[in-house]
Amino acid sequence: MGTRSWIGRAMPDGTFEAIFCHFDGYPDHHWPILTKHYATETQVAALMNLGDLSFLHEEIGEKHDFCSRSPRHEKWCKAYGRDRGATGTGRVVHGDEAIFLTKCEDRDAEYVYLFRNGEWAYRSTAAISWGRYRDPSEVARELAAFTDDELLIEAERRRIV
Repeated sequence: MGTRSWIGRAMPDGTFEAIFCHFDGYPDHHWPILTKHYATETQVAALMNLGDLSFLHEEIGEKHDFCSRSPRHEKWCKAYGRDRGATGTGRVVHGDEAIFLTKCEDRDAEYVYLFRNGEWAYRSTAAISWGRYRDPSEVARELAAFTDDELLIEAERRRIV
């Protein structure tokens, strides 16, 4: 069982293109890779061209055996179409953001990542708005400044209790 996610980008014509990623879709994994290695329109376009992924990694890589455990391939994305020869795994274009998010939920994704206007945002499929990932240690330092009563009020405000 994987932490499923969708990775998408907003297009100039108002549509949204997206690919599915089966494993490791949680923000601790995807966010640093997306923001560091797929930070430009050109890099994101290359990622979208891979189609659906089994694993997102730091490099697009080249066609390789889907089951390869070679250290040479450990930083390469593993794409269902390119590397396993699967069909029907290309990027999908959605008419607008609402349709994009509905399709993400329909495919049981837990997280959605969106490249829009040169920046990445993410959300869980249960969330009501887009956000930016924050390192847990940064959040812990911020919360350490609260008293116990203030922490409960802040947790309720952030809807985490």
